[in-house]
Amino acid sequence: MIRNEGPLSFYKGVLPPLMAETPKRATKFFTFEQYKSLLTRNRDATAMTYIIAGTGSGITEGIMITPFERVKISLQSLRSHIRDTPGTFSHARVIISKDGFGLNGLYKELGATVWRHGVWNAIYFGFYHNMKGFFISSESPSISKRLALGTIAGTIASTANIPFDVAKSRIQGPPPNGDILKYRTTLQTIGVVFKEEGFFALYKGLLPKLMRLGPVTLSRYQLRGYHGERRGEREEMQDSHVIINDMMEQFPTLSNSPVSSVSYYGVFDGHSGSRASEFAAGNLHRVIVNKFPKEDVSAQSIKRCLVDSFKKTDSDFLSLAAKATPSWKDGSTVAIIMAMDNVLYSGNLGDSKSVMYRRSDEGDTGGEPPVISVPLTKDHTSASLEERKRIEKSGGFVREGRIMGIMEVSRSIGDGRFKGCGLIATPHVSRCELTENDLFVVVACDGLWNVFKMDEVAKFILGVVNDESIQKPGEDDRLIQGTEVVSDREYRFEVACNRLAVEAVKRGCTDNVTVLIVDIIKNNNH
Repeated sequence: MIRNEGPLSFYKGVLPPLMAETPKRATKFFTFEQYKSLLTRNRDATAMTYIIAGTGSGITEGIMITPFERVKISLQSLRSHIRDTPGTFSHARVIISKDGFGLNGLYKELGATVWRHGVWNAIYFGFYHNMKGFFISSESPSISKRLALGTIAGTIASTANIPFDVAKSRIQGPPPNGDILKYRTTLQTIGVVFKEEGFFALYKGLLPKLMRLGPVTLSRYQLRGYHGERRGEREEMQDSHVIINDMMEQFPTLSNSPVSSVSYYGVFDGHSGSRASEFAAGNLHRVIVNKFPKEDVSAQSIKRCLVDSFKKTDSDFLSLAAKATPSWKDGSTVAIIMAMDNVLYSGNLGDSKSVMYRRSDEGDTGGEPPVISVPLTKDHTSASLEERKRIEKSGGFVREGRIMGIMEVSRSIGDGRFKGCGLIATPHVSRCELTENDLFVVVACDGLWNVFKMDEVAKFILGVVNDESIQKPGEDDRLIQGTEVVSDREYRFEVACNRLAVEAVKRGCTDNVTVLIVDIIKNNNH
């Protein structure tokens, strides 16, 4: 090929699959979920549910992908030099003008393509979901287990559907020796190839196909969260928190996609009661899952999803609060982070904060580089000029740094009596790429940040985490309540959380204190 057609001939027909890749993947996973939802309406999913839903998604995907495959195979079958090979769009026009759009034109051998994708999706989704419980049973399954299961499922599916792939290529390609009747239908073509060339001819191209298996992207990081809290001088604990180290199970549209990990962490600082914080902690992440974009998984669409999810959670809680007698006055600030592979999204309302701690690239020679604080959130208080102008524009007023002289924060979940006076539930949302220098993220309520500077928090945590004299079990075991840790490092992070909360109270915090530390583990090092 290199001698007769040039080195670029290996890339003939590369544009059609590139154009089809994004819509193909979107069709595969979106339609699988839709068929599964139809099959499980008012009933639990069974083993056949995943197989049937996979078959349906494969048929739909095959219909969508056939024109792209037709142009690709036709281009690849041309024996001319690459400089004489027509472009993708001009070649598509030739096919349409000569044979039309139908089963002899762009949709030539639709049946073989549907067979190929139907068989592959039925086996892949069926095997993956039915075997997932055996492979992935721990609370925080490793990425390697998910990768291994996906690879096994893909290998079995590819081995089963390769004869249909061979038949499709024979039918869509040029007829041998001008015999246009030799390859007509899918099963007839498989029979002809088997009879004339033998069994193994049906598996030509299997090895390159298997080599293509595997995720498009694999997270370089794993996150693990730790929690500590103290009631302070309050009569009750009104804070809530959420730690979900592996959230992939709750994102069905992502479970088999190139996204390999999703983690979620949140602190919800309640006031005037604990109902708003408990509601937000129990529902916000579920709303995010329901509103998560199914096709356009871009940074902009994910940020929009987070904003809409905060607003929806607030609206749902306000509806419940209004129905109560007497109506609830509870409210809650929020700080969450959600990691998707190597990207971290942050959202917050009020004065709860999330702060990233990372090693600086510019350190003193011969020593450890300094740790820098990277705020991921933005405080929403009535005392800020920007928020005060917004409040006054909406018809409210600020007196002594508080909405109506009462409410200090300017954004929250709940607090219905102030919602018409400038209080809103529109979060500040940010996005950042994780780096090799990132150490951990601290998510905490204002009970911590009112008595600790951000840089002090890093120093305090590292002082505990790097203290190898603290081992599990140790003298600090009394601080750990119902927490399962499996290594000294994890134990020290849990101790650091609890010591940090205790120290905040010692420094004069009278409020509830809730602290999450999210350790950023580099997969290449652990």
